[in-house]
Amino acid sequence: MASFNFLLALAPPRRLPSYTAFYQLTQFAVTFAGPLAGGLVLGALGFQAVFAVSAAGRLAATAFQAVFLLDEEKERDPPVDGRRAWVLAGDRA
Repeated sequence: MASFNFLLALAPPRRLPSYTAFYQLTQFAVTFAGPLAGGLVLGALGFQAVFAVSAAGRLAATAFQAVFLLDEEKERDPPVDGRRAWVLAGDRA
């Protein structure tokens, strides 16, 4: 949930629907494919391989996000006001 709030705070308003759709697509794909791939790797190579593949996948995802966010940093729209992140996160006070 924290990563989704982070996405809401950083996404440019005009691209927020695309960012949200991409986030949901990746979440559902990983939720389906992760246990399936983990079971296959466990059956073929054992527990150590499962953790190695998991670590490699997490590092690759982190690198992808870092590159993606750094590219978007250049074209991000300035917030309408200082409370933009709080309003998007649900704090209306």
